[in-house]
Amino acid sequence: MSLLECLRARRTEALLMLAGLVVVALAHAAVAGATTGATFAPETWIPIVIAAVVCVVIHVFIAVTAPTADQVIVPCVLLLNGLGIVMIGRLDYARQQAGSELSLAHNQVKLTIISLVVFGAVLLLVRDHRRLSRYSYLLGAAGLFLLVLPVIWPFGRPEAVEEAKIWISIGSLSVQPGEFAKILLILFFAKLLADKRQLFTIAGTKRFGIIFPRWRDIAQIVAVWFIAMGVMAAENDFGPVLLLFGTVLLMLYMATSRISWIMIGGLLIAIGAPILYLISAKIQTRVANTINPLADFDGAGFQPSQALFAWADGDSPAPV
Repeated sequence: MSLLECLRARRTEALLMLAGLVVVALAHAAVAGATTGATFAPETWIPIVIAAVVCVVIHVFIAVTAPTADQVIVPCVLLLNGLGIVMIGRLDYARQQAGSELSLAHNQVKLTIISLVVFGAVLLLVRDHRRLSRYSYLLGAAGLFLLVLPVIWPFGRPEAVEEAKIWISIGSLSVQPGEFAKILLILFFAKLLADKRQLFTIAGTKRFGIIFPRWRDIAQIVAVWFIAMGVMAAENDFGPVLLLFGTVLLMLYMATSRISWIMIGGLLIAIGAPILYLISAKIQTRVANTINPLADFDGAGFQPSQALFAWADGDSPAPV
């Protein structure tokens, strides 16, 4: 297809990008008006113009390198990233008023630029995503290694996040390897499910009116899943556990179209959630803070309490 035909075929992506850009622009203008009063000043709208140019470049680049790619994911990412930068910029303004020269928004913009470069490199180097299927086991092993890395990392982690062992420090840079691990593990699960889709759909044992797949067909998936769950539980960070569990569950449902997987997943959550609550002091604290954050408003319930105070005052929460 010609470039014009590719662009026409990706109209949905263009419209979603435009809608996201409008939302980010309005949010940025609102923050500028509330903080500096410069809603219509050139310095307020120059970043929006730059963002619009970046969106156009990304849209054309995807149309050239991956014309049949999903048209929703990139606009959603751009919207969330843009709103994140706006919110961080709002907190930067509050810090500057308090005498701090730290600009986290600028750092976030730098990370965004790096991410776009990596994104472009992936599209150029991996022109056919099916090539990744050759390395499914390698991707799974790499994902598990990245999950374990914070536990065995010998060079320390940020002092502010010692509670959950999910960060590693490399000089002044701190990263969460688990964020990359989830992507690799999902690629691994996707490959196995694609290979065994017919078996999941046809073969199985019917019990209690529900068709269960044969154990030998899902042993590899279950083994990697349990290892990943155990590692993340050892890291005292259960958010990724639920995210990965839900993702794999939905992938199983999409591969088999069997509602039984949703029922099984719901049952496992109903059983596992109370157990996690009983064995994890962290989860107990989070639940207590959700129910009544003001009981410890200057301690563990500081952030939700600040949000409640801000809503009552009609202002944004003060930076932590």
